Amino acid sequence: MDVYAPRGQTYSKRKDKFMDTMNSAIYIENDRLFDYAAAAARLLTPGGERTGRGDAHRMQKRYREIKHCHAEIARRFGSMPSPPAACEWLLDNWYMIEREYRASAPQIEAARRLRRCTEGTLPGALARTLLLSGRGEVTAERFGIFLKGFQSVTVLRRAELCLLPAYLSAAVIESVAGVCREMRYASETEDYAKRLEALFGTLRLFAVLDTEKLVNAADVTGGILARDPAGEYARMDAGTKLDYLRRVEALARREGVEEHVYARRLIKRAAQDKRHIGFYLFPARGRQAAAWYIGANVLTALFMTLLLAFMFQNAAAALLLLLPVSELVKSLIDFILLHIVRPRRLMRMDMRAGVPEAGRTVCVISTLLGGETDVKRLEELYRACVSEGVNLSFGLLADLPVADSAEADGDEALIRPVREAVTRLNRRYGGRFYLFTRDRLYSRDSGKFAPWERKRGALLELCRLLAGENTTLRVRAGDAEKLRSTRYILTLDADTRLEPESAGELIGAALHPLNRPAVDPKRGIVFRGHGVLHPRIAVSLESAYRNDFTRLFAPAPGGDPYGSDAGEVYMDAFQSGGFAGKGLIHVGAYLACLGERIPE
Repeated sequence: MDVYAPRGQTYSKRKDKFMDTMNSAIYIENDRLFDYAAAAARLLTPGGERTGRGDAHRMQKRYREIKHCHAEIARRFGSMPSPPAACEWLLDNWYMIEREYRASAPQIEAARRLRRCTEGTLPGALARTLLLSGRGEVTAERFGIFLKGFQSVTVLRRAELCLLPAYLSAAVIESVAGVCREMRYASETEDYAKRLEALFGTLRLFAVLDTEKLVNAADVTGGILARDPAGEYARMDAGTKLDYLRRVEALARREGVEEHVYARRLIKRAAQDKRHIGFYLFPARGRQAAAWYIGANVLTALFMTLLLAFMFQNAAAALLLLLPVSELVKSLIDFILLHIVRPRRLMRMDMRAGVPEAGRTVCVISTLLGGETDVKRLEELYRACVSEGVNLSFGLLADLPVADSAEADGDEALIRPVREAVTRLNRRYGGRFYLFTRDRLYSRDSGKFAPWERKRGALLELCRLLAGENTTLRVRAGDAEKLRSTRYILTLDADTRLEPESAGELIGAALHPLNRPAVDPKRGIVFRGHGVLHPRIAVSLESAYRNDFTRLFAPAPGGDPYGSDAGEVYMDAFQSGGFAGKGLIHVGAYLACLGERIPE
């Protein structure tokens, strides 16, 4: 008697080729799997390219077969307390088939430039062979051994590696569909139940495994790049490594070679020059783009202004319209650029273990003395930056109010409570908190005594203190000796809040070799890298609805400002942008470029 017999359907008894092989396959033990995979690679010789659309269509057909089988089994056995074993496996685990199909089919369909072999696409054939070697069972260990053996003969491209989990799901779905096809006229289901148990076990395991880690461990190109002569590649975060691998993929395709071949050439060249590989993958852009941008703005604005003046036959109109027309032209060009240039993620180092010694940073809030409110903000910042570790310190860059003399009678009364509050924080958390104040200087403009140049002057004086130069800045609380090797200043306003780990992201970006500033001392400019990093800033719900002005002009509040990339037209197009007083400053670059440059 048939286990299930769909009404109104007739089926051919011709078995699927893959399932015939699965039925007769021998389980390959782990100690023989490497050689088995190498032999399979010799048989699956790649040649030519194709898309994954055909594989996705094939997966859809197998999915529909299983769906139809599941519906028939549910109709016949769904209400039974003890259905046949194989039917029970399908009834209980149908959700996994549906989940993996919906997750994997779009990935496979979107795939481009997959190498072909005698059994279809190379990753598809590889996944089926891997599944065959374990008679439906695939573990993380077997996955790694098989890929290592396969790539000892044929090295996979990064795109093929990334698609392997999706193709493995497709192979499992194809196998389950084959089991469903065989069960149509079967009277016993014990063997089918064992096969379904192995197949669903594979799906369940790979749903919880860190497949990205498995793929990265098997990535030959990534392993070659890890031999970076500068030793920087291994210390980068996952997103930056992926950017490097994608760049290698694009350049290798442009030169018509395989990715691992291009990567070896790159490492050899970098070793000869004793440089980081990133300088060859991402060469610095010239300044022609900025010149074209400025020229387009100026010429278009002049043309439009003269055109309007000619239409009105009035020269005075040209002068009156020049500024508004130039602003409209600039807004239009910026709008076009934002839709042409893709957001560019800054390369960064991995900060999961905390900020290293080379990235020692002091986070400061510029404020006027007057209470303990700002000290509480220091504690909030500390709690938000726990993951950054001991190499991130916190301080108040506090100024005394304007007075008639360099020293006023009430100065100590202002300084004492703040100093005591900072000292209490140091006792509670083991240091890393500071209070900085500056001497007053005579101002000719006001005839009063005040700290020099407010926030800009305070930052410049702090840079001088950290660099060991003469300064009027005083350390009122905290261990001054621990500041000597500090390389960066993270400057914030009193109302600025840091998202957890965002400080580490900024410091990690500053430490990347492509972002470290190279200064031309003669011109006083940073000609490569970045001396200042300005983070993305979002408006909180509370601030956005504080008054009528913010309701009208504040951007959309409440969203996660670090959940996705965001475009900044000048940074994306020209690798440079503005600075709004909140961000990370490289002490040496700041002093070299701005130490004596801006007049009072």
